[in-house]
Amino acid sequence: MFYPFQPHIPNAGGFPAPYHGYLPPPYPAPMMFPPGQGLGYPFQIQGVASANAALSSTEPRGIGTEGKVKEEVREVGPTSMAVQSGKALKEEDPTNDATDWPDGPQRREVPFGLEKRKWKDTKWVWRSSGNVYRNGHHAEMRLCLGVFSCNNETCRRLVRPKTGPSSRTQQAKEPCRMCKSDLVLTKCDAKTYHYKISRNGQAFLVWEHDGHHKHPRPPGGNLSRAQEEAVDKQVLRNFDASAHELRTGDTGPGSIPLSEISPALANPRAARYQLSQSQARLGIAPSVATKGGLSILRSLAELQEELKKPFMINSSLHGPVFLMFQTPFMETVLQDSIISWNEEDSEGPNSARHGFVTDGDHSFFRDGVLVVTCVFNMLMAAWVPVLYTWILRQDIAHHRPHFRHISRSVVTLIQRRGLAFEKKYLLHVFDFSASQRGAHAEEFADAIIAMDPRFRSLTAASQEIERNEYLKQAQEAERGCEFHFWQSAERIMSNGALVPQAKSGEFNRLLRSMVSSKTSLEDFDTTVQTLRSEFPRIHGWLSWWLRPAFASMIFPAVSAIDRTIADQIPTTSNPVEHQHSLLHHAVGVDQDLIPGIKKLFLHVQELESQYSAIKAGHFDPASARKYRPPAHKEWDANDGRPPDTEAALHPQGIQDDGTQNPNALLSYKWRSPNSCFVDNSLEIWFRAYSLWSDEARQAFLLLVPKDSFLDGLTYRYDRRLKYMHDSTSLAKFKQDLDLTQTIILNYVIDKWKLVASGGYGCSMEWLSTGVKDGNPPLEIQAHFGVHYLLTRECVKGHVSSASALDRPQVWLRLYERDIRTTQAFDISRKTVALSDYFAHFIPRGHAVGGSTESGRTPLHLLPNEPCADKSCTLFSAIARISHSWPQVFNIVSDAQADSNVNLDRVFFENSFKIPDHDGSYVTYELIGRVLFEGNHFTSQLRFGGRAYTYNDIDGKLVPDTDSNLLETRDTRSVFYVYHRSSHKSMVSAFFFL
Repeated sequence: MFYPFQPHIPNAGGFPAPYHGYLPPPYPAPMMFPPGQGLGYPFQIQGVASANAALSSTEPRGIGTEGKVKEEVREVGPTSMAVQSGKALKEEDPTNDATDWPDGPQRREVPFGLEKRKWKDTKWVWRSSGNVYRNGHHAEMRLCLGVFSCNNETCRRLVRPKTGPSSRTQQAKEPCRMCKSDLVLTKCDAKTYHYKISRNGQAFLVWEHDGHHKHPRPPGGNLSRAQEEAVDKQVLRNFDASAHELRTGDTGPGSIPLSEISPALANPRAARYQLSQSQARLGIAPSVATKGGLSILRSLAELQEELKKPFMINSSLHGPVFLMFQTPFMETVLQDSIISWNEEDSEGPNSARHGFVTDGDHSFFRDGVLVVTCVFNMLMAAWVPVLYTWILRQDIAHHRPHFRHISRSVVTLIQRRGLAFEKKYLLHVFDFSASQRGAHAEEFADAIIAMDPRFRSLTAASQEIERNEYLKQAQEAERGCEFHFWQSAERIMSNGALVPQAKSGEFNRLLRSMVSSKTSLEDFDTTVQTLRSEFPRIHGWLSWWLRPAFASMIFPAVSAIDRTIADQIPTTSNPVEHQHSLLHHAVGVDQDLIPGIKKLFLHVQELESQYSAIKAGHFDPASARKYRPPAHKEWDANDGRPPDTEAALHPQGIQDDGTQNPNALLSYKWRSPNSCFVDNSLEIWFRAYSLWSDEARQAFLLLVPKDSFLDGLTYRYDRRLKYMHDSTSLAKFKQDLDLTQTIILNYVIDKWKLVASGGYGCSMEWLSTGVKDGNPPLEIQAHFGVHYLLTRECVKGHVSSASALDRPQVWLRLYERDIRTTQAFDISRKTVALSDYFAHFIPRGHAVGGSTESGRTPLHLLPNEPCADKSCTLFSAIARISHSWPQVFNIVSDAQADSNVNLDRVFFENSFKIPDHDGSYVTYELIGRVLFEGNHFTSQLRFGGRAYTYNDIDGKLVPDTDSNLLETRDTRSVFYVYHRSSHKSMVSAFFFL
């Protein structure tokens, strides 16, 4: 979750990337990509042969151009259509200008799921401008970015615009690379629209081009499909040729230099990339020399002479199979790290950058694992690898040579320099691999023994006892990766069956207490007992982490590491994992053994060159970069993956009325004198409840108080679900619906006295009253309302958490100021989608010492409070706000009963996502909305890909022919209801103290 005072820089894909800087509140506007506006078809659509009648009868006609433009159709996919204005396109000729450089009206269609690769790509430069309505369809609109050109008349060099707004702004400031004159942007009004339609039960993808490009064609860009096929032909005719050979061409028949296929392929880097892409398309593996065993041994023997510098320092081909690599530079860096730890103040600027960090790289070599250990080098201000060991297997025996070499290097340095030996010099940070820990413990014990001259004088039995004691002491030099612990915890928290969503804040607080260096052993034991009692379903997970060996590595309260030393070493293995990334970026992955060793040597040489250049004063080391969470990859529904999640394997609810019995569409019948304000809300919440997973329902029923309204409501809903899947008794089903209606009206009129008998009631008020009836626990109420958890921290690190509200917000209103702020940031923005609104959501609570907008103030503006630790006299500030997003999300319409409101300003999407800082999302699907007109409530619902209307006068849901019915804004709308389709429910916003 990101706040407006944490601005976002849109990336090339249009999604705001996080920037974790701080700007003072209250409301600098967030940067968001603007949605655009759409236009209707500027031309008439005509088909061919038998398709003509179908097209003309189902698609809208042009505006003011009927009969003026003749259209031709070309196949761009199986049974697909493309419409090009003015002339016919050549069959199977994607290089035609109309395909690569469309100008004027053009339309292409392809059946959904049968589209060919790049069927709608062009060589103009486009950027998405958001979603618009296009001929009654929800469409993405993209704008042409034109072209940059040098304003020097004798130069006129063209430059392809970059798609990112900030990058393009910077690009406009840069001079021409040829003559250093200014660049001028030629703008363009051309647009494309991308959307889906349905005709005769068949879904089609549609691409439309509108407008004329009155500017030169921008150079560069991606290859077209025809150009890629031309590259494939060159690769097939000479499949083991290098990119350089293909760029040059040969004298054989059919040879075409790559630059003649596209001028962009004159770039060596682009040619290498396209070669690899072509090989992947054709299923051709990159050329690899196949060598027998004797040849490999000969290559290893000749390797040292070829490299001209010591690199492979140890090896074994029997027993544990390993190859060990270290240059003199790497050995020097290792020694410097020990000396600097011995000489530096424990509270200096590099106090948390000592010790060894070790991890296995599983991607660099095609076979085997590359074990890497790195240390922090103060000259380079970076972590640097000091030893590589390739191992064939990942057991203790194969890891021991690696740790043995490091331990012996430390012992040798200490003895040579006459330093006092300390166990901290053998300390390693690694993940929780049993083989790594076991190998480290064995070599730790051997290193201690090597420093003790009395050991040899002991009897064999005494030596064994002494060595076993040293193995236990190895825990004093082993730290686990805290990042791996939190990754595991995040997966646990995202499963509502293990950690109820309303309790995830408390769960997170307890875990942070466990990993805090300020937690005493007594407090740690209490926290563990609380976790076991409050979250019984995590017993197995918690027991794994509480194993003595693991607990000592991750939890300070039970750690064998001295507290002073613990503050001087990293808490994660990220430094060495970053080294993996640098190595992969430099020379690639999936290497064969001999070429991989050579590339590994080149990488070390490059690091040594950096070291030498910095030491000579040629440049200063780069400052530390801010952390950026990894991108979250969204899998396409049609990528062929089998169902492997609960949601995929066990879809819930009423997916398609055609697969249910006739009871599926029956609902509550209007009851005189008035029941519509109950019936519609009751129906729309039922449809949301029907989508809950079995685990979510079971967890809910375990905690909901038996005498509460929610317990009775969900009981009635469960009975209705049974009847909907059992068509044996229609009469009993109708009786049950009537009984449910009677019970609800009794609550509303007699118990809560919200409405006088026969009076008009509010469709919202009775639901919010029902949620709190019987005083259910917070985690139950949070199924139906947004809840916030405030985490405060003082500068001493004392952390406390508390709920921001007395109870969750069942009805969330879109604040006028937030809507205007989003719109005002970009004058081209006319519509704010819920995805945009909640990506920059500002949570509010009851104001303290004042009020903001209807008695609520932004939570991040709440004042500091005295620290919760009674021994601390400081004030604690808000360090994080955790948002618990409900299972049933109720959003009040911004246009409720306001005939003057601009209906285009907010777009209630069929689905939207709320991003978290780690790249994951909370996702929602629209269930329906309640409408009010005159003196009567009705509703519109959506499930199974269809829209339905419900009027309790009829007592049933009626399918509507317009599948986009709910996307049309309406001042009659009272509120919208969404179902949370993701297991994930928590989103956090962090603040820097």
